[in-house]
Amino acid sequence: HYLPVSSPFVGDDQRENFRAAAARLIGALEAGDAAQLAALASMDPAYYEPVYAPFGGVRLQVKDAQLYCNSSRSAEVYLTVDVKEGGGIYSEGEGTLAARLTQTGYRAEPFVSCLMPQKKYEDIRLLEDENEAVRLAVRLARNLKQYPFPARATDKQREAVEQKVKDALLSGNSILSKEFRFLPLESASEEEAVSLVERHIVSPEFISDRRGKAVLISEDESISIMINEEDHLRIQVLREGLSLKEAAETADRIDTLLSETLDFAYDSEFGYLTQCPTNLGTGLRASVMLHLPALTESGAMPRVSSNLSKLGLTLRGTYGEGSKITGALYQLSNQITLGLSESEAVENLRAITVQLMEEERKARSQMSENIAWQDKIDRAAGILKTARVLSSSECMELLSYIRLGLSTGVLQGVTTQELNALMVNAQPATLMAKAGKQLDQNQRDILRAQMAREACAKIKE
Repeated sequence: HYLPVSSPFVGDDQRENFRAAAARLIGALEAGDAAQLAALASMDPAYYEPVYAPFGGVRLQVKDAQLYCNSSRSAEVYLTVDVKEGGGIYSEGEGTLAARLTQTGYRAEPFVSCLMPQKKYEDIRLLEDENEAVRLAVRLARNLKQYPFPARATDKQREAVEQKVKDALLSGNSILSKEFRFLPLESASEEEAVSLVERHIVSPEFISDRRGKAVLISEDESISIMINEEDHLRIQVLREGLSLKEAAETADRIDTLLSETLDFAYDSEFGYLTQCPTNLGTGLRASVMLHLPALTESGAMPRVSSNLSKLGLTLRGTYGEGSKITGALYQLSNQITLGLSESEAVENLRAITVQLMEEERKARSQMSENIAWQDKIDRAAGILKTARVLSSSECMELLSYIRLGLSTGVLQGVTTQELNALMVNAQPATLMAKAGKQLDQNQRDILRAQMAREACAKIKE
């Protein structure tokens, strides 16, 4: 889910900074210069030199480098290396090193904040947030100054809005035109439309009446722009884990690009004008989908929800406002958009999310020795590995136990990304969209069970 460094959402200056930092890193690695690596990592190289001491005994060649950005402040570089002489944890042969490059206001060039073998790096990054934080979404609501809000607009006015937004994104920038596809909602089948909701690309409300609506979707489906939803535009950025700041920066860059050709409705006192007064101001709504099985089982969620509302946040169902909670998956989002900046709203949500995740971890720790919970986890693994018929609701509940088993160490063998993909692909409409044909409930349940058996075959205790 990281944007290529060549993406238009990364500024030219920052692109060159990251490329130069990656080149310095490659040079230090090939020279086996521990002191130079330590200097790249900090303004106080002496502190980091022991960390990179093993490279002093390593001779390697960098054969390939791939650079990615998740914001204008951080990037990652994956280096395919051929180790000629090993040392420390670096054995001879071909492998991949991963490094995180971070930009701060304290030095002109990005510094190396993490450098290690890819497998170890990926494992650490997964452990950071993704046990409880499944995915997040940052949305910006915008309206065109010269047209009424969608609820008051005529069919002709909605068509005009659709065309202006489409032209602004696809015709105004040739690079963006290659990254997005345009989907008029009226041309989509019922299964295709519902599948967009199941994949969290659009909101349930967006497909309730598809007349005069369209959506622009990036190639990897991490960015979507809903046209003529509650507002003229809803810019949405999806990410896995808890990279809220990076998602907000991406949404802001798209907003800036569109504002170059679109005249957004803005008031000096109230900020961005929106159809619903609760979105006035920044027009920003950020949400994090959290997996909270331990707090749910303990009966703590009503108390948690009440406390969150006092902090300007709200807990919703798996697919947002008005939806049910399945598989202990909740959406936590901000309620206040007026009187604070986008960065303040995002940081507040992130801080409260981390606290809530910590509560869930404590609850998991307390139940980790409970034989009844271990039995539920093992039974879930057994059913998913052998089931021949599986309903959508049962699948979600069982996958919730699998995710819990992975985070507590009871189970291993699959990744959280694989579980995330199965949770989406096993939904009814997405099943049919991928199959390319209509399926009755029994056919869907049989196909879902087959998918679960294949995905969960690798699970081990």
